[in-house]
Parts: sequence; C-alpha cells; structure tokens
Amino acid sequence: MTSPQVAFQAACVKAILLGLLYHTFTSLSLAQPQAISVDTIYPPIVQRGTSQDLQVMGINIQDVDQIQINHPGIRAELLMDPTLPFDDQPQKRFGHFRFHVAPDVPSGVYQAIAIGRYGSANPRPIVVCEEPIELLPANPSELIELKEGTIYLGQTAPLNKQKFRLPKSYASGQPRPQILACTRSVDSPALIKMSLKVSERRTIASSRCIGNLPARIFLENVPSELLDSASDLSLEIHDELYRGGQPFQYLLTVNKSPNPNVFSPSLTKPASAAIATGLPVLNAVDVMSPSGGASELIEVASPSEIRFPSGKSFVAKVTATVGAPLECQILSNTIGQPTDYRVVVFQSQKDGKLEGQMQVIEDSPPIGSKGIGIGNLDPHAIINVPESTGGTVYLLVQNLQTRVDVSDQIATLRIAPPQARFHCVAHLSAWTNNPLQSRGNGAYLQRNGTFPIHVMVSRQAGFSGPISLQVTGLPEGVSSPQAVIQPSQNEVDLVLTATEQAMAWEGPLRIVASGKQGDQVLEQTVPFATVWQNPTAERGPIQSRLCDTLWLSLKEESAPVTIAITQTDVVKIKAGEKFVLPMTVTRRTGGEAKAIMRPQNLPPKATLTEWEIAPNAATTEREIVTAADTPPGTYSICFLAEMVWKMPLHPESLSRHTAYRDRLAAKLSAFESSPEKPALEAAIAAANTRIEALTKETAPRDYGTHFYTGPFTLVVE
Repeated sequence: MTSPQVAFQAACVKAILLGLLYHTFTSLSLAQPQAISVDTIYPPIVQRGTSQDLQVMGINIQDVDQIQINHPGIRAELLMDPTLPFDDQPQKRFGHFRFHVAPDVPSGVYQAIAIGRYGSANPRPIVVCEEPIELLPANPSELIELKEGTIYLGQTAPLNKQKFRLPKSYASGQPRPQILACTRSVDSPALIKMSLKVSERRTIASSRCIGNLPARIFLENVPSELLDSASDLSLEIHDELYRGGQPFQYLLTVNKSPNPNVFSPSLTKPASAAIATGLPVLNAVDVMSPSGGASELIEVASPSEIRFPSGKSFVAKVTATVGAPLECQILSNTIGQPTDYRVVVFQSQKDGKLEGQMQVIEDSPPIGSKGIGIGNLDPHAIINVPESTGGTVYLLVQNLQTRVDVSDQIATLRIAPPQARFHCVAHLSAWTNNPLQSRGNGAYLQRNGTFPIHVMVSRQAGFSGPISLQVTGLPEGVSSPQAVIQPSQNEVDLVLTATEQAMAWEGPLRIVASGKQGDQVLEQTVPFATVWQNPTAERGPIQSRLCDTLWLSLKEESAPVTIAITQTDVVKIKAGEKFVLPMTVTRRTGGEAKAIMRPQNLPPKATLTEWEIAPNAATTEREIVTAADTPPGTYSICFLAEMVWKMPLHPESLSRHTAYRDRLAAKLSAFESSPEKPALEAAIAAANTRIEALTKETAPRDYGTHFYTGPFTLVVE
C-alpha cells in the first residue's frame, strides 16, 4: 500500500473518531438550559440589490421571528406557511427569512442577531457582495466548471475531496486569475486545503487556510510550461481533517481582482484585537519594501510607529530620552495575523553587528479564563534606556513563524513613552463551567432571573488602578450593580437582574468602563466579542472575534429560582475579619433541587469555600474570611450556581396546536350537513394526535445548568 493511501486512511479514521467526539460534545450541549445558540444563518451570503431566503440553524431556536442586522439597507422578512386545514390563522415559518439587500449596500461582512423564544442569539455573519453567487451542492453528481467572477458557497464533504473543473482559458489569459477560498468571513471552522491539478492527478500548486488567511493560488505564479502542456485543469478542495457538513462552509472564487470586502483576512478580528483599539496616535513611518532580512536598518525617533509588511524582520534604531522608560509593542498576531514576533533589545551596533543584549521580549501574557482569553503572540514590554546607550537602542524584530506568507498585511511596531491605559472586552458568559461543553450562547433573561456578562481587561503601560464597569440603557425592572476590577484582578462577571414586574424587552447592550491614573480619568465603551467556533476535539476551546454589539432579550416568565443576599447588596468588612453572608432562596416550579454555590471574583487572600444548598431550602449562609493583608478596595462578588432545573420545552407549540384544534371543534356544528364534515373530523383527529405527541415533547424535563446569581459588593477596609 502506498504512503499516500496510508495517510488518507489514517485521516479517515481520525475524522471518524473526531466526529464521534464532536457528536458527544453536541449531545452534551443539548442538555443546556433553554438559551438560544445559533450556529449559522444559511446561506450566509447575499448579492446586493437582490433577495435571498435564509434559515437560522442552531440550538433552542424555537419561534425565531426577527433578525437584527447592523445596516439599515438589509432587511429580514419572516416567511409564512400556508394556513392549516379549515383554519384562517396565519402560520409563521419560524427561523426562515427572506433577506432583502438594497442596491446601495456596500460589499462587506455584516452582523445578524436572531431573536426568538429563548433570547437574542450570538451574532452571525451575513456577507454582501456585488458578484453573482452560486450555492454548490454538497455531493455534486458531476464536475462543476468554475466561472470567473462568481462567488461560490460550498461545504466540505466528510471523508472526501470535492473536485471542480477549470477552463484552459484561465491558463492563457493575461493576467491570469487567482483562486481563493476563505472560511473566516462566514464563521466556519473548516480548515480548507485546495490543490490545483493537471490530468486530474499531478498537483502543480496548493494552498490552505491558516488563521484569518484565505487559501490562495496565483495562476500567474504557476510555470507556463506546466499550464500549456496540461490536457485539463482541475481543483480539489477538502477539510484538512476530512470533516464536513453544514458548519464547514467556505467561499470560493476565481477572479483577477477578488473582492477585498469579502476575502480580506482583516474583515474579522479576534477578541485580542480590542487591545489595538483607541491607542494614542503616533508619528507613522511606512516601510513597505519587501523584507531585507534581519540586517535591514530602520531609523526612527520616539514616539513613532513603524508600519511594515507582516512577517518582515528588521532592526529598528530608536532614538529616545536617556533614563526614561520606553514602551515597545507589536501589533500583528493581536489583530489576527498568523505571526510570532520576538524583539531583542541591544545597546549598540558595530560593523553591522548588534552588541550588548539588554532584553528579550516575547509573547504577551494570556488574560481571562472560563475557556475564553485574549492572549496573543505579540511582544509588549517597557524598555529602560540606560545612560550608557547615549539615548539610542537597537531593536531586532524577528518573525519566528516563517512558513506563512502574510506580506500583504500590515503590522505595526509602536515605540513611545509609556501612556498608562487599559483595554476591556466583553463576552456573554457561558452557561457551564466546563469549556468543552460551552457554546456561543445568546442572551436570555427571565423575570426574577439573572444573566451574566464576562468582562476581561488588559492593563497597558503601567496602568494600576481599579476599573469600574456599568451597563447602561437597561429597561425598567432590569439592573446591574456597578462592578469593579481591582488591580489584582483581570476579569469580572457583570450580573443583570430582572424584577418580578419587568416587562418584555429586546435591545442592544452597552457597557462603559472607567478608571483613573493619577488625576487622569480614562473612559471607554467596552467592545463586545462573540464566539465564532464552539469547542471541538481537534481545535480545542472556544474561539471568539470582535462584533459590533450584543443584544439582550427579557421574557415575561419567572426563573425557577432566585438566590440573593438577604437585606443588603453591600457588605463592608475590615481586612482580617470574618462575615457570615445570609442568603434567601426563592423557589418556584422547577427550582426545587439542590444547588452547589461557587464564589466568583474573590479578593486575594480571602476565603469563601463552595457549599451546597439542600433541596427546597429557603435560606442559606456562608462565612467569608479575609486575611490581614487582603488588599483594601471594592470587589464585585457573585456565585456560579450548579443546579438541575425542571422546565417544559417550548410549551407555546402545544398551546398553539391546542387552540387550532379547539377552533376546528367549534366549527363542527356548522358542518353538520356539509360534505366536508368527514375531512374536518379527520383534521381534528390529526390535531389530537399531534397534541398527544406535543404533550410528551413539551413535558417538563431536567436541565443541568450553571447560572450566575447572588451578586453583591464587598468593601474591604
């Protein structure tokens, strides 16, 4: 057996095993409580000036009847089904929409938020383009010829390769077109690999998606003799792990000038890119020449930023103030480029050789927990400029990831006196404390219930103060106490709470962060990020990207349980003292089970151990103990409660069908002598059968869940 055959069979076995694990994770996630989680809105691409039918796909997507889109020229119209037999009530086709895109909507990637019975979903992309679009069949019966200038939407086939025909004219035209396949524009986890072949066997060029980069083959770079002698040209596409199906989508085009608003790798940015927002403006020095190697010298004076082709290595000769600190920061991997830079600081250069190594700056430290972080591989540190340097230091800037060509993207080296600042980013908190089971869930708040937002912060250039966070624009009956991230912390959970009287509401969330450095007040609107890839066995934990906004849905139904601090929301305590936290447990139908309480965001050297609240218990208490050296300050504490809720699943479907049956029954007397009476009776019988099935489907069932509850403020004096 040949080695390629062995490799292919091994890949197939691996794909089967990974598929089983993926199924296991998916099955586990089905046990999550009723909160919407959208995997895709399919197809996620529409040509401007046209209309396209799209479908919402995911978990807990019942009664999705509206979609919010971040452009007024894109409108989602809910589709309707025919009325039921003998009935005149309109029937909504929940989750199915016709998207109308105005002719003046620019090409680009937009955000769509589906809203339904179980909340406002995590944002999903909708690509708008000016090119014609074709949807590729999952398993075409014959080779499809790729037309130049068309954008194709496909999905990889599990354990298989997809093949396409390319006209020979592509090889002889001037200039020759490019072949591009991208996945990030449509939030796809597919790892696309494509191969250009002659005579269906010999590979003459290949490429794969890496990070945000599309797979790209330049026909211009393929030797003419290979193209001229070929009897035919074909393209093979597959997922590198041989996965496939609906989630593994890709956009494909053959074009001399591919649309940058569809295929550019900079269209989507990881959550870590929040660090690159709102930075102080510096004098810009553009160095766009191809890499001259590590010996290339670029001279700048602080404060400056050097903009250069990503992946380039060089030496920066920096003139700065003797004895003053200097902030050095690279922005490349931070904004999604597949690079791994290192900066080595030297005192001098003699005869082209760097001397007197002072400092090595490697990856930025990771920030965050619970499966979501904002770490990156870019160097960032403070450099001290000693008197011995005469005010000049040399920075050897090297990209350690040399296997990927990213020279068509722009990276930045920032060199300036430190300017203290902070950068926050917010995610909707996961419903579980197990990162392997978490998903890109939406926002669903009930009366007497809570909903959490997880906020992380990266402190930059010596910022050391506390950071206050406040959710603004909430409706009447919904509140969120101001949360504080102390200098010893880099994350906190903002907990939204709804009262018994809160009315149904849907709207965007907004969080404002503020802090002080000396007399300077710093304030920012916190950017949001959404999960674009759920955890998988082969790709690891969830991955997120920046998005325009997140929405919250409030429903007029009560949560099964409310756990809150008794009497006060603010607890004051002196360092070294203890305090017993009294808590009230208000139970409703479905909330009778035990609860395991795990404290979150505790101060350093403070102790509050997890405990269990007995089934049906109405009160509980726990002692918090501080140490004599617990840092003073204001801390925002809450609890991650683990509990089994017993709740019905989408009871509205049963109510609607029961009402339909009752309307038919009310018509029986009018059909007494009608020849249609047997048909009406048959419709009633069919409705009763469906009601029996729905009674079982919607019956209360157990949902093991984690929910944030009991928020309070702890002041350590």
